[in-house]
Amino acid sequence: MLSQMQRDWQSAANTRERVKIKAQTGLESQLEVFIRDINDKAIPLAQRVDAGRFLARLGELDGQTSQNATGIGSGVTINIVTSDRNEPLSITATSIPKVIEHAEP
Repeated sequence: MLSQMQRDWQSAANTRERVKIKAQTGLESQLEVFIRDINDKAIPLAQRVDAGRFLARLGELDGQTSQNATGIGSGVTINIVTSDRNEPLSITATSIPKVIEHAEP
């Protein structure tokens, strides 16, 4: 049973779920860095505000729900500004709601 579960987990069909879990774990491991950087005066204010907004969104403290009024999944945009680039690098992620169908008994 365990070997079958391992094969299922490592299968190509499960790539999306593996990447999702790894991304969530990686992001969670960096939350303390975001929190600490919000107070770092050496980081430009705009970046610290973006980090605050990002944390508020993750914690669902910004008043937004996971879905907007149309029922389509919401998204998050992260802007990264570095000293060697003139334009910020933007990363946008949009959630896709899952539909769970229940079988009638």
